[in-house]
Amino acid sequence: STFLVAVPSTFAQEKSYSADQFDVDVVVQSDGSLLVTETVVFSFVGEPFTYVCREIPTSKTDGVEIMSAAVDGRFYPQGSDAGQVEIEPGSNIRVTWHMEPTANTTRSFVLEYRMLGVVRQEENSDLLRYQPLPDEFEYSIDSSTVAVIYPTVANLLETPNVTAGQAQVERSGNVVTFQRQNIEADETMIFDMQFAKGSLISAPPTWQARQ
Repeated sequence: STFLVAVPSTFAQEKSYSADQFDVDVVVQSDGSLLVTETVVFSFVGEPFTYVCREIPTSKTDGVEIMSAAVDGRFYPQGSDAGQVEIEPGSNIRVTWHMEPTANTTRSFVLEYRMLGVVRQEENSDLLRYQPLPDEFEYSIDSSTVAVIYPTVANLLETPNVTAGQAQVERSGNVVTFQRQNIEADETMIFDMQFAKGSLISAPPTWQARQ
């Protein structure tokens, strides 16, 4: 999965962009699906930028549904004009915010989506394996906070295990927070949260049952 910011290449002047923050709120549903809200604040420097693109992988899910996309608090309807968002299905769902030419400013991009069938059944647990940051991204991120809220009936067995990247992990009640600073390009993060078997899901997701 990628998160790209692309620009017309007619002018080869100095231009750059970075993310001040890449925050993800994840609400784990009792059916093993996730409600995800991504908030990414980009700083754009130099020539005008005209779109931002996010690819969300659908592998090891029962599908992904895009619910809404916004820029600076303004909802973007579907379409390919400035002020609209394009959603292209596929093994990676591609979301493209088409914005008015933007230079030397900061803008906030919010994406809300539902990931179905993410929690899987392991031999001794119900497992949430999740990657909040893209696989590939070509910019730095100053700060990332990922908050995971899970149903109070689910029994988290141990401290979540960060398997790619690193993070400060804090747990308070049924909320686990992962925090990172100064993330370089392509430094993704993946973590595992193991719950007591049957405390979160009663049957494996469709993709897992087919394997």
